[in-house]
Amino acid sequence: MHDPRLVDRITAFSGNEPGSGALMTFTDSAWLMSVVLPHQPHFDGQPSGVTTLWGYGLFLDKRGDFVDRTLAEATGSEIITELLGHLGFGDILDEVQATTTVVPVMMPYITSEFERRTADDRPRVLPVGAENFAFLGQYTEIPHGVVFTVDYSVRSAMIAVYGLLGLDQEIPDFSHGALDFGTLFARSRPPSPDLDLTISRTSPKRDSARSSARCRWCRTAGIARCSPTTCARSWAIPSR
Repeated sequence: MHDPRLVDRITAFSGNEPGSGALMTFTDSAWLMSVVLPHQPHFDGQPSGVTTLWGYGLFLDKRGDFVDRTLAEATGSEIITELLGHLGFGDILDEVQATTTVVPVMMPYITSEFERRTADDRPRVLPVGAENFAFLGQYTEIPHGVVFTVDYSVRSAMIAVYGLLGLDQEIPDFSHGALDFGTLFARSRPPSPDLDLTISRTSPKRDSARSSARCRWCRTAGIARCSPTTCARSWAIPSR
């Protein structure tokens, strides 16, 4: 992108500086679009004044909500139209299209990384007994790792090299942000004034069962019963 308007609007809309937020998924999108605004510059040698954004859609054969074509048929310009339509940024559509280069890529096997599997379906980086070989990349099994990241591939290489060469080098631990109160509070947002937080009551039996059940957060923290002061489930943190 050769114009900062879209980056500035996404930053103001999400409250996240480039690189500080995660995926933005448009759950009402017929294509189930998601986009990421990475830290800039994203590429080595990226020119000043040029920004990058990447995204994807999962439903290739459905027609868009703002363009009458499937994602598989859509041009780069039409993908921009669909994206800005979901963001509600139609007022800058012409400027963004005129200053943005979109490179559509078909990746039919990309979701294979997320297929359900057991712990033995993929090889460990260093199988038991391996002395002169290792497995690298996204299709290895690294406990607690999350695939589809550069970190996963780099980590597999670190495990292989350090292990085979007998190097006493520390491999950074994974970040467990979902269990860190500081991270959760930093990413929280106040409820929208227009958000209806009314709790609908059903049967007393169902309400009793719901109040006594513990959410995953409380089970992990060792809390006996969910409550408004302890339970992450009770926080109203809507997405903008």
